[in-house]
Amino acid sequence: MFRSTRAKSTPVSVWAKEVWNVTIELPGESAYNDIKSELTGAGFKVVGSGSAGTSGEGLVATSSKYSVLVGVTGSGSKWLANYTVGPADSNN
Repeated sequence: MFRSTRAKSTPVSVWAKEVWNVTIELPGESAYNDIKSELTGAGFKVVGSGSAGTSGEGLVATSSKYSVLVGVTGSGSKWLANYTVGPADSNN
């Protein structure tokens, strides 16, 4: 999706399941739409989204295997995306 030398993935054990968290630097604010498009193109269904004025947007998407929370925030030329990925809820 986007390349960054600052990306860091940290697996976290929650209730005996792994959750991954990655933060990457984006080329600009419009990358949010690219992220959303790439997730839906990969079979994820967006189940919620919202914005925080002009400084951030976020979404929650699910597939049969994973749930992902994406937050995008920034200002000017500095934009970041934070992905939190974990196992899908068995109710999906």
